Amino acid sequence: MKKILIILLSVCLVLFPAVLNASEIESLNLEEVLKSEGIVPSFDKYKESEKQTTIYFFRTAGDSNSISFLNYLNSIYNDYGEFFKVKTYEVGANSENKKLMDNTIDYLNSDVTSTPFIIIGDVHFISYDEGVNENIIKAIVMDYESEEKVDIIDEVLVRYYRNYDLYIGIILILVIGLIGAFVYASLKGSKE
Repeated sequence: MKKILIILLSVCLVLFPAVLNASEIESLNLEEVLKSEGIVPSFDKYKESEKQTTIYFFRTAGDSNSISFLNYLNSIYNDYGEFFKVKTYEVGANSENKKLMDNTIDYLNSDVTSTPFIIIGDVHFISYDEGVNENIIKAIVMDYESEEKVDIIDEVLVRYYRNYDLYIGIILILVIGLIGAFVYASLKGSKE
């Protein structure tokens, strides 16, 4: 009985740090990502509101196409900034951001193999070049003016993540309950 208890405690000691130290999804807004890439913002103050369209931008730090898209957003912010806010996810160094991108690609049933990957409302762009600038503006304004906003990332988080967190919580409760039952049984057995 003591061997089983020691094994269960060892498993818990191994699992809990892994669960607690799991990397998290991290995003930067436009102002933060411009600074992280060494781009001087063309605006004085970056503002976000609930009404604005969210541009979701999966990127690789230092990637020339990603930087070109950031420069484009920087250049249109003074004219169109009231219509959009930006959430960027760096996928090269953050495995959870990469997993979010992969799950988003799966959700959209798309075929994306590189960054940048841009989502505006229900429209997505695979990579970036100046030829899509007009379509980006149209997507921003169309989503901003829409009564029914589509948030693809929120839908992905619901489908792929929230249930997963629930399962992890149930498993942890069961493991803790089993350990408690074994401790109780061993203490009860030693008193008799």
